Amino acid sequence: MKKFYILTGKGILLFSFLFFGLQSRAQTTLAAGDIAFTGYISSATDQFSFVLLKSITSGTTINFTDDAWLPAGVFAGGEETVTWTSTTALSAGTEIKITGLVATRAGSGIVSGTVTGTAGGINLSTSGDQILAYQGIAASPTFISGIHMNVYALDVSACAATLAASWDPDCVAPVVVFVNSPPD
Repeated sequence: MKKFYILTGKGILLFSFLFFGLQSRAQTTLAAGDIAFTGYISSATDQFSFVLLKSITSGTTINFTDDAWLPAGVFAGGEETVTWTSTTALSAGTEIKITGLVATRAGSGIVSGTVTGTAGGINLSTSGDQILAYQGIAASPTFISGIHMNVYALDVSACAATLAASWDPDCVAPVVVFVNSPPD
């Protein structure tokens, strides 16, 4: 004989909490322009910062790489990628600073999320580099933002000469934001 159970009172409350609680943990899907880089420092301790221009849920992940994006629609390879994951819901206007594999709320020192990836984080060149932010996998990224700090007078790898005011001419950049250094 089969038994059927009917949820009542506390059972409905527990079911609702589990069902809706799990759904609220789904990551926020971001699009180009939903974050903006606010700073970039290439030194002994590389760091960068960005501001959320859209509120996000806990569990939202963003990948950051200093790998060049080529006209063929692939990353050049050989560079680092770190992944930031929010551990709480954050509102638009929140600024995050990533130093190595540590993320803090810019200006407060409060830890904000987790960072995983290459030991030591992104290795930004002191002569110039770029950071591209994306969601998804590297083979099929959804670009969110980018910052460019390259200046090369000669052909470098698959990208031709570049200027301080433009992306590498033979490389493709999804979004451009020019800034200086992240806040303390």
